[in-house]
Amino acid sequence: MQCSKQIHNCSNGFVNKIKFTKMETLTLFTKEDVQKLVAEAVADAMSLNVPKPIRKTNLDLPEAKEYLISIGYKCSDSQLYKLSMRNEIPMAKFGRKLLFDADNLSKWVESKKQKTIDVSMAVARSATSKLRD
Repeated sequence: MQCSKQIHNCSNGFVNKIKFTKMETLTLFTKEDVQKLVAEAVADAMSLNVPKPIRKTNLDLPEAKEYLISIGYKCSDSQLYKLSMRNEIPMAKFGRKLLFDADNLSKWVESKKQKTIDVSMAVARSATSKLRD
């Protein structure tokens, strides 16, 4: 294959671009260039997987579930729906649509953690008193 006259030289003496008459532009990279491009692509891909914090105040059911998971309370859609139908979680209902306030959900999760700690302490006190008797 013949090369056209569009040959560019890099500062280090290596050929950077060669334009062939019957092909697209061929670009040659140094090892360092490839490493840099791969590192940038990996960093970009990793940043895409980081969940972004939700700052909306009124959340629908899927958004509320995602928000609760992001703050450490794992739940499913059905579990969240059951909690809302039993009025065990702060929410507002507009017709058939459920809306959750992010701040109220955070406070609710904190209160759940506190109740768990209180129950654990009560069990520990009870066990300790039974051991003493």
